[in-house]
Amino acid sequence: IYGTILVFADDANGEVFLDGGSVGEVEESERGNLTLKNVKTGMREISLREPSGKWQREVVRVEPDRTVLVGFNRRSEDRESDRFIVKSIGVNEQGFQEYSRNSDDAMMVKIPAGEFKMGNKNTERTPFEHMVYLSEYLMDKTEVTWGQYKKFAADTGIPLPPNDPYWGIIDNHPMAYVTWEEARTYCQWTGGRLPTEAEREKAARGTDGRMYPWGDEEPTPELGVFRRPWGGPSTDPVGSHPKGASPYGLFDMGGNQWEWCQDWYSDEYLESSPYKNPQGPAMGTKHVLRGGSWDSRPDVLSASCRNWGHRGYREGDFGFRCAMNAVK
Repeated sequence: IYGTILVFADDANGEVFLDGGSVGEVEESERGNLTLKNVKTGMREISLREPSGKWQREVVRVEPDRTVLVGFNRRSEDRESDRFIVKSIGVNEQGFQEYSRNSDDAMMVKIPAGEFKMGNKNTERTPFEHMVYLSEYLMDKTEVTWGQYKKFAADTGIPLPPNDPYWGIIDNHPMAYVTWEEARTYCQWTGGRLPTEAEREKAARGTDGRMYPWGDEEPTPELGVFRRPWGGPSTDPVGSHPKGASPYGLFDMGGNQWEWCQDWYSDEYLESSPYKNPQGPAMGTKHVLRGGSWDSRPDVLSASCRNWGHRGYREGDFGFRCAMNAVK
């Protein structure tokens, strides 16, 4: 039983060894440039011998029919602590503060504290309408991309999903085939977390009770990605539909990929959830998904529409974005 190792180098180069045997060389590059196929499964040591004679070593777990990434770079001693730095980068055109996250260069938007109406009786499954108060928080401006996920995979040794989208792995397109557990682990790696269902809805629709992230206008291809046919490109690069942005300036909050939320899913939870910072049911068997996808009907792009998936599900239209507690 075999898997694949993809080796790349950020700002290092040299000869690569697999379990002590030379298998090729890598040069400074942001893209994988040495692919080792038919590697026996189990724990494997990948080493880089730089021209100076310095060695770097990584031990990774190779899994059947999956690709594990190994990235080599000249790490500074401060790199691990630097990973969690979030820097203010100014105000967006909607008037909300934006931040840059060191770990994966994601942009985040601060969602202000306050009340909003959650639920919409005109949305599929008629989610219960009620008022919710949320403390301020940060939300990713775009969905997590394949390019960002590759950095995480290389840093942690966690393999890429076993399925490639039929349209291919494209670095600036949103993740696909990612499980809830993998999405949660990625967000923790950045210093963040998955958003709650309430945070996801507020970030999508704001406080004016609109139907969709962009307003009450029915979805069009200019506003979001939906009802794409099978067989061709299904997702679009993240942020490709600025006219469909939410009131806070977040992209693809309706369409492109369904997005995992932190909460367990329950049909009845919204009718009994607390007013302030609801966290979802205490237990369950499946997790909330929000936002609709490239395969969705237009009405499913509603900011209030609810979906669910079991935590081990992998689907071609399941992705995610991260949230964080507000930066003080």
